[in-house]
Amino acid sequence: MKTKLIKEIKKTMGNALLPTVLGLLGIGITFVLFRMKSVEVDYRRAGLIQKIDDAKNENRDLRARKAGILSPENLLKVASKHKFFEPKSSQIIVVP
Repeated sequence: MKTKLIKEIKKTMGNALLPTVLGLLGIGITFVLFRMKSVEVDYRRAGLIQKIDDAKNENRDLRARKAGILSPENLLKVASKHKFFEPKSSQIIVVP
């Protein structure tokens, strides 16, 4: 009786077991592939965020250097070094 029942279960499950296993296997593989792709995209995103932060820091440093170079004290030093003087009123030409 038990053997007959087991044979009956194997017969009915055998027909449906292979497609079920293959379907679950396909879903599992698809899930893993999507997860791997999302991790890869996250790594690329993190790298781009780091590059943006580095560019922002460099931009801030360059602006600070520019402000130092264009400071009035520095401009006066450069002007005196190159012997620049304020123009006299007779040297100024007004264009209407």
